[in-house]
Amino acid sequence: MKKVLMILYGNLEKDQRVLKEKTSLEKAGFNVDVVSLSLVDTPDNPYSIFPQNRTGFSYYNFIWKSCEQIISSMQPYDVYHAHDLPTLKSAHFATRKHGGKIVFDTHEYFPYMARYNKKFFQRNYWLLFQKRWVRNISGFITVNESLGAELKTQIKNLPDPVIIYNCPYHDEIPKSNLLREKLGLDHSKILLLYEGYLMKGRGLEILIESMKILPENYHLVFLADGEEKDELKRLSSQHDIDKRIHFHEMIPNEMLLEYMTGADLGLFSYPDNCLNHHYSLPNKVFEYMHAKLPQVATDLPEIRKLFQKHNVGMTFMNGDVKSLANSIREICENREILERMKNNTRDTCIQFSWQEQDKKLIRLYEDLLG
Repeated sequence: MKKVLMILYGNLEKDQRVLKEKTSLEKAGFNVDVVSLSLVDTPDNPYSIFPQNRTGFSYYNFIWKSCEQIISSMQPYDVYHAHDLPTLKSAHFATRKHGGKIVFDTHEYFPYMARYNKKFFQRNYWLLFQKRWVRNISGFITVNESLGAELKTQIKNLPDPVIIYNCPYHDEIPKSNLLREKLGLDHSKILLLYEGYLMKGRGLEILIESMKILPENYHLVFLADGEEKDELKRLSSQHDIDKRIHFHEMIPNEMLLEYMTGADLGLFSYPDNCLNHHYSLPNKVFEYMHAKLPQVATDLPEIRKLFQKHNVGMTFMNGDVKSLANSIREICENREILERMKNNTRDTCIQFSWQEQDKKLIRLYEDLLG
């Protein structure tokens, strides 16, 4: 049985993409282990790293050293599957020590994440890191065509990308009133949904600002928790629209789509303020699709291409509150457009399902390992 070691500098239990890839490879007959971080000091997983309270480069130096110690104690693997740029250093350490091949699976355009917008030293560090460690790669996976093409132009001798979208498993999800019942809203109210972690830099303020110019029968629910929750509540109260803006705690992943079906429209508001956002196609776009929700999203290249080809949503101009509100009303107040987009999600969610995406993952591994 071929052996794969995945390396993840994040929490495995919270990373649905990595969990799905691991499960798919195991079902295909591969033996898969994962070195990942843990939030607890004595994790059950023997290959977990507890990063404590380190930050910045101290954080990464600690993880690199800890990962090398773990890998040194392990038997060789056939493939070292590196999730995102920083893990490549550990993957190369593993192949120097044990041999094997490297698969580079980048979920983000790491040097150009929003956190580095004004931190030029850190950005340059990661660009140099990318130049040094993205080499001798046997397989290259990324999340959409635009990011794959960009990285191919920036990095020499990178294999052609295998595009694996971060999609949910396809299952027939019946429409549910659970969310509306929890919020005390009947179907005379138009319910807009934002699903995802509440943090700075995701353009969440513009969603609240749009509610000031939308009619009174529009309500917005944040189906999420996060560091910005209190600030968003304060902003809602400041604009005197807090009775139309709702905050619902996070839902377990196995129930998420069922709750989401109770909304009328999904929203995505990342600002186009860094290349990582510019080239993004996040999983919530596919989750909205699987919940049979039309959506309104920032006009980013991959989202625009998806919406134009499959007619499942509309874009709005980056940072423009009126454009956002107009796109919302154009869908929600035109029954023909709304129903057509709902029907289109039914057709496209099979194509954009994990059952289809994992075929590309298995094919890559079969090509690499024969």
